[in-house]
Amino acid sequence: MDIMTGSKKNIESYSGGKYLSYVLALFIGLLIFSHNAQATIACEPSTRFPAITIVPNVTVSSSTAGNDLPLGSTIYSLQNGYSVSTLGIYCDAPFTVGLDMRTTSMPSGAPTMMNTLYGNVPVFPTNVAGVGVVIWKNGNSSNKYFLTSTIVDSNTAISHDSAGDSGIGPHVKYFGLALVKTGPIASGAVVNGSSFPHWVWDVRAQSGYSGLPITVLTASYTGTSTFVTKTCTTPASTVVDLGKYDVTDATFSGPGVTTKWVDSSIVLNNCPEFSGYHGYSGYQTIDGSGAPTDGSRTANIFTISVSPANSVSGNVIGLDAVAGAASGVGVQLGYTPGDISAAATSPTTIWTAGETWDLTPPAAGGTVKIPLAARYYQTASKITPGIANTQVVINIYYK
Repeated sequence: MDIMTGSKKNIESYSGGKYLSYVLALFIGLLIFSHNAQATIACEPSTRFPAITIVPNVTVSSSTAGNDLPLGSTIYSLQNGYSVSTLGIYCDAPFTVGLDMRTTSMPSGAPTMMNTLYGNVPVFPTNVAGVGVVIWKNGNSSNKYFLTSTIVDSNTAISHDSAGDSGIGPHVKYFGLALVKTGPIASGAVVNGSSFPHWVWDVRAQSGYSGLPITVLTASYTGTSTFVTKTCTTPASTVVDLGKYDVTDATFSGPGVTTKWVDSSIVLNNCPEFSGYHGYSGYQTIDGSGAPTDGSRTANIFTISVSPANSVSGNVIGLDAVAGAASGVGVQLGYTPGDISAAATSPTTIWTAGETWDLTPPAAGGTVKIPLAARYYQTASKITPGIANTQVVINIYYK
């Protein structure tokens, strides 16, 4: 009995020893794991890939931006970046870190949200009333990350699979800038680049890292851009004589018959040069702190509309309802869309109620003629002789 009892006690003691050993090993493992989880990766500015400062010189020769461009229109656009170096940081272990854009100064004030060709985005004011500026980081595809008064994730990362230096390679189209119309612009207004916001590109502070944030790029702007919004001098009124006709002759043989076209062109004087502007897709490029290169200009446009004083039936304008007015006849207008040098009396299109058309004015400005023609149109089988006048207002929108 004693031997059996002793054997039992030995076995129990041995089993207890295994249990204590397992618990001790697990506790040590937890201590090691906890120690590793608390370790931080130390980062610092890279001497191999140092930070840079860029000051793009946004100097643009005179641009013509018509007063009738809608609000939110792009009147200048730019892509900029750097081509001389890689920007980066050093960390003492493998790392992956993200970058933010951060506004550091707003010389002309805080941005407001506005509908533009880029969407509903933050638009900073500039030194010129009616002109705002939009700044962004280009992303994949057509994604853009817009600068605002708070920190913006630029959806960009730097990573390295070991301790050391790593960075972002050079590219001259990392960032974009656009001047947009926010209100009426005084002709001859000069927009100063120094009035644009200043900003930095930071490696953001994040959990598990020390030494962050680190600025890798600092940006501000210089230069001047002049915008012309002057319009032409228009005549107070133009009287067009469509001629006198005997209603009994063969000229008016039935509905649909017309007289010959008469030149009714509108002559504009003292027009500015129509130099166009670098719009949404005609952006220029600036490398680092250089000046703008390349880019195409969007041509200025006249949009023409007609506002008759009398009723319109299809493409026939009614006559003035005055004592002694003729009946059975109306007036048609003819024009050639897209061709400001077209012969007025050979129009390709008869104006119909609600239609507008576009013309590209000559770059030199000066005296510009908008080709237009008018004629009588028989609307009834019988015409009553009398006064056959009508009035229309020709609206010219500068874009």
